[in-house]
Amino acid sequence: MSSSDETTTRTGDAMRLLEILTPGGSEFHENPQRCAAWVQERLDSAQRLTVRAYTERNEMRQENARLRERVAALEGAVKSFARAKAEWDRLWDDTESLKNWAYRMRDSRDALRAAEAALVALAQADDGGRA
Repeated sequence: MSSSDETTTRTGDAMRLLEILTPGGSEFHENPQRCAAWVQERLDSAQRLTVRAYTERNEMRQENARLRERVAALEGAVKSFARAKAEWDRLWDDTESLKNWAYRMRDSRDALRAAEAALVALAQADDGGRA
């Protein structure tokens, strides 16, 4: 095979490869510049999409990390609230116990006053019978 034939074969092979990479419309037939431009545009477009996808992925990872921190903070706040609520409930129970104790003391005081009044009345009645 002569050098000229080899060059023609390589050129034909290269052209067929370029045409394989393009959609195959008539605007690409026997037009290597058009084929190369179309392939380059697709490569550039793929690069832009890849960069955008990586950027969005990184932004989502950052947002995910921020949200995880927020969730952890909220979980801590929920635990703190639960502890405060338990303390509140305990204090409420103590307050209720104190109120019940105060009511019992009031009832005992009233009973003692009634007993004292009865004793005074008996004493007066007893003094009245001697005089």
